[in-house]
Amino acid sequence: MKQPLDQIRSYLVRVAFDGDGYSGWQTQPNGVTVQEILEKAFAQVTGVAVRLNAAGRTDAGVHALDLPADFHLPYEFDLPALRRAWNAVTPRNISVREVCRVPDGFSCRYRAIRRTYRYLIDNRRCPSPFLTRYAWNITDKLDITSMQTAMSALIGEHDFTTFRAADCEAKHAVRCVETATVHAVTAGELSALDAWWPYPGALEEGLLSLTLAANAFLKHQVRSIVGTLVEVGRQKIAATRMAEILAARDRRLAGPTAPAHGLALIRVDFPPDAFQDDAARGRPIQQEDHDGFA
Repeated sequence: MKQPLDQIRSYLVRVAFDGDGYSGWQTQPNGVTVQEILEKAFAQVTGVAVRLNAAGRTDAGVHALDLPADFHLPYEFDLPALRRAWNAVTPRNISVREVCRVPDGFSCRYRAIRRTYRYLIDNRRCPSPFLTRYAWNITDKLDITSMQTAMSALIGEHDFTTFRAADCEAKHAVRCVETATVHAVTAGELSALDAWWPYPGALEEGLLSLTLAANAFLKHQVRSIVGTLVEVGRQKIAATRMAEILAARDRRLAGPTAPAHGLALIRVDFPPDAFQDDAARGRPIQQEDHDGFA
């Protein structure tokens, strides 16, 4: 499965996982994390210790459809065989979707230009039992038009101190939001978007999708924004106040932090040339099929 080399090779792995029961992505002293599980599984099948460097960190209970991570080792791997073996010893709620070669020294964290998160809200008095792990149930009827009006104030480059966690370690709170939308989801839309969705028949009227895309996010930023938008949808906060709340840089003015289980990282984008090898060498990067998983 592996061939030793006299130089370091760089690889990228794309993973999907159900965050329920995990203490987030990043390895930590207390709690089981997705990174820890994957690194131990890799060592089990290859006999080599590895460090996975993800494009972002997810909090406890947050899901991911496509989280890329890079690793660097002095080995050439049979990538299809590695992927199969890796999945064989990984829990079923974590999936290695793709493994490929990338340019030497590649960094998912620093090469990524956009992260996209989606938050699902089950807006019905009688919630679907199939959505309880993936959507926040809000029984009050939400005003989607007001929520979208409020979200429009988030577009562009702003200081998002209002929506960061108290223990956020980021050096600054300036982020550039490219997309901020909310809409009612149809069964056909979600099942087509997410091939992994197991219960397309469960998606009835009342499922809302809030999508945010930015160059990067602060700790709890998306969930704090969602909690504030829910208050807007309940008409407890005027939609026109969102710009004022954002500019105040005061967490006390925002709504509560939404629960983690409704949030999923759905996409990480890179520049068009991010995966090109040295053009002068003309050597293509080894890559296996990714099963339509973008």
